[in-house]
Amino acid sequence: MSRRIFSNPLVKKRLWYHIDAKGMVVGRLADKVATLLQGKYKPVVNKSVDTGDFVVVTNVDKVQFTGNKWRQKLYRWHTGYPGGLKEVPAWRMHERRPERVIEAAVSGMLPKNRLRKDRLRRLKLYTGDEHLHQAQLAHQQPLPDHLHIPIKEKQEKELTKGWIITYEDLGDSFQVSGEKIEAPESEKKAKRKAKSKTWAETSKQYDTLVGPPPGWEL
Repeated sequence: MSRRIFSNPLVKKRLWYHIDAKGMVVGRLADKVATLLQGKYKPVVNKSVDTGDFVVVTNVDKVQFTGNKWRQKLYRWHTGYPGGLKEVPAWRMHERRPERVIEAAVSGMLPKNRLRKDRLRRLKLYTGDEHLHQAQLAHQQPLPDHLHIPIKEKQEKELTKGWIITYEDLGDSFQVSGEKIEAPESEKKAKRKAKSKTWAETSKQYDTLVGPPPGWEL
């Protein structure tokens, strides 16, 4: 690459981006933040030059994990002393230092070189909506179309099997009534049952037409 490209204003100028992390998945959010910190969306991106931008992330305490990662994911570090290995589950780290959850995810997605520390310094994490960069974000740039982060919406599960219990206050006592909900029959199970029923009917018709084999008469 020609060195003339490094005099381009896109290389020298740092842009500011603001991301509201409310309801976002940690991994997907960290992927987009790491792309902005490296400046990989710019046409002048180069591995030997830090062309990244500043990223302000608010509501880091309202992020989400998929699956059961709140219990299964562990954060480990060593104090440097014998037997000093420490590990904390994700839910505990989120209670103590919610910023550390995003910082660890973004750090793991950045290249492991001398530029990583400088890139992490341009990542500003805040719990809540308030931050200290209103002046810088007055001329913030909108996120590129391919870097928009989808928000995970909680889906309410429909009750397919169990009991619905209702309580009625009668003054001195309560009346309890319940309604049982049967599980819907799966499509595969319904096909298997229909196939066996068809086979039974076919076998019965065959026995009626042909009759039992010789020697089987009662």
